[in-house]
Amino acid sequence: MQIKTFEWEATDKRNRVIKGKAFDVSETAVTSELKAQGLAIKKIKEKKESFLDNKKVTKKDIMMVTRQISTMLLSGLSIVESLEVATKNQEKKSMCELLLTIKSDIAGGDSFASALEKHPEQFDKLYCALVEAGEQSGSLDTMLERIATNLEKSYFIKSKIKRALTYPVAVISISLLLGALLLIYVVPQFEVMFASYGAELPLFTQGVIAASEFLQAWWYIILILIIAFAINLTYGKSSFSADRIENSCKDFLTSKL
Repeated sequence: MQIKTFEWEATDKRNRVIKGKAFDVSETAVTSELKAQGLAIKKIKEKKESFLDNKKVTKKDIMMVTRQISTMLLSGLSIVESLEVATKNQEKKSMCELLLTIKSDIAGGDSFASALEKHPEQFDKLYCALVEAGEQSGSLDTMLERIATNLEKSYFIKSKIKRALTYPVAVISISLLLGALLLIYVVPQFEVMFASYGAELPLFTQGVIAASEFLQAWWYIILILIIAFAINLTYGKSSFSADRIENSCKDFLTSKL
């Protein structure tokens, strides 16, 4: 479903000027929604967005919308109504497209689980299986609440791991950078002094000088390796560890159902 971005300006019943942004399929749909809220539209126009504006749906987005939908289901709203309200609360175009597509599939006769299965990048097999179990047992609201709790715990653990790795990554990166600077700028000055003595240098000193010469010739490669190491240590290792913990949480949740 192709969603467009609209910027609007309107006045409320107290004649206060309100500005906002809305995501919908057409200007007519946005106009109808604003009028239903009792707003008098002054200006509305479609905003042309670049590919950078439409950010990818993240696990945090799925976590938050799962909590929103579960809360609304527990309050007595239907799944279609819950999706409609959740869509209006989104600030990301990609999330609006996802929710509107799911809502359209459900309106077309699909179950909630079937509609989710069409988006495997956002909803994994376990998520869909739990939703299907909730639908069949008539406890979708409770099941979504459990899923939301599980996703929040998983997200908290991942965030904690990444924060814990930030300091050691910074220390290691700075240490490597300082060591490289010493080898490139300080050691060559000692090399000239040692050469003036005319004596044979110890093996360790020769190794340090050789490392210095290598860095002077290939410093940019070393810099790239240091940056790659820092990125991998921050995101690669933390994601691996967090994913293992997340899978453990999923196994635990499944065993409790």
